[in-house]
Parts: sequence; structure tokens; C-alpha cells
Amino acid sequence: RKEPTVQGVSIGTSLAGNHYQVMKFSDIVDEENSKTPERIESVVAGFNMCYNLLDRPDYWIDVEGTRYNSSDLYGKIIDSEAENKKNGLAPDWRIFARGCYKKDITTLGYDTPRYTPEELSCPDVLDSRGLPISNWPEKFSTEQLEKIRLDKIAVDAELNFATQRRNNPFDVKDS
Repeated sequence: RKEPTVQGVSIGTSLAGNHYQVMKFSDIVDEENSKTPERIESVVAGFNMCYNLLDRPDYWIDVEGTRYNSSDLYGKIIDSEAENKKNGLAPDWRIFARGCYKKDITTLGYDTPRYTPEELSCPDVLDSRGLPISNWPEKFSTEQLEKIRLDKIAVDAELNFATQRRNNPFDVKDS
């Protein structure tokens, strides 16, 4: 191969002529490039151009990051999979989505978490005090998460908690 075996670039970098077997996109959506429809579309367009760089259709792309807006790249991937499912089509992506709180997934008809985007909208499982139960109590206890969620000093605390902790920008009020 003429191409390097590993190459690091950012969205918008010209990669004409290069072709890859595996591409990994890490945190290409961020707080700044998800603030306006134009910025969101710029990231989506840059990402979509990369499909043409796969050597063959059976090679793959991995994408991971934090959703900041329901219509950002990650939201569009989630929506496309929901559309595929609705239309009886095979999935293009395997999506893993988990937030900081345990979810009552029985509302979806199953008892073992699958960490799907749908689970993020399920009600939180509550402890005896009526507080959501942490998915990682040894790392972030319920009390620590509540302190972060209710922070009155942090700028955009509610948005940051919804995106960074809940992994669900739909939780943000009045957006």
C-alpha cells in the first residue's frame, strides 16, 4: 500500500486519493461545532465525504463522541438507524448509547440493558430517596451526580449535564 497504515487528520482535511480499510472518528462533534445549523451541517458534510475513502463496502467506520444537539452527526446516525428499523432494513450501524443513570428498560419490553438510544429516553430507576441510580457508583455516586446536575455556578450546567452525563441532548429544557 502507498497509504500510511495509520493517519491522524481532522474533519475538513483534504484526503483526495487516499483510501482506507478502517476509519475512526473520535469526538468530531463538540460544543462549538454543534451550536448552529451551519456548523452542524459542515461536520456532517465532512463526515459524509469520508465514505468515499473506504476501499470496499465491507470495511468500516467507527464513530464515538458526545451528542450536543439532537440534529448533530451522532443524532443523524441514530435517526438513520431508527428509519432503517422502521422500514425493515438491515442496520448500517451498531450503536452503543449509555448515560450516567440506570434506566427502567422494562418500558421497552426487555429486562437486560442493550444500551440503545431508545433506552436513554426511558425513565430513570430511582433509589429509596427518589434519586436516580448511578450506572457507575464507584466512579460517580448518585450524590456526586446530583451535585454536578444542580451546580448553580457552572455556565450551561443543565446542557452540560444532559450532554456529558446523560448522553441525551433531548433532556435540555427550552431548546
